[in-house]
Amino acid sequence: MNVGSSRTPSFAGSYNPANSHVDLFGISPYPCRTELNGCDFDMIERFVAAAEAAGFPRPSIVPVYQAFGGGDWVDDNRGRYVLPAAAEEQEILFRWQRLVPTPVFDYAYSWGSQRGDVALESSSDLQTVFSGHNDDN
Repeated sequence: MNVGSSRTPSFAGSYNPANSHVDLFGISPYPCRTELNGCDFDMIERFVAAAEAAGFPRPSIVPVYQAFGGGDWVDDNRGRYVLPAAAEEQEILFRWQRLVPTPVFDYAYSWGSQRGDVALESSSDLQTVFSGHNDDN
């Protein structure tokens, strides 16, 4: 649970391996947002660094890839999430691969539409990106 913000994430005082005995932690920076007019890919590095600072070893981190946008979701800066374009999703995957090269598993959020958003189920471009990612792993 990020108790900070997307700009300065913090997992301090939340669940961590020492206080929860949980083995795996999904980290979910969603970098593509309306107020950014694109994607802040460095958000991924900030979230991973914050997780490590809170005691999460990298092998326990489960990458969560943004695969939704729009709808009723509001981000922490009062903007809206934007469905990444194929090239943006490839950059998200690249950043995660560099930081957590061999995760136990990873996942895309979200396949199906929720709260009026557009999701992976309706984007053949993103399905192609994730299909390639899955073939490589």
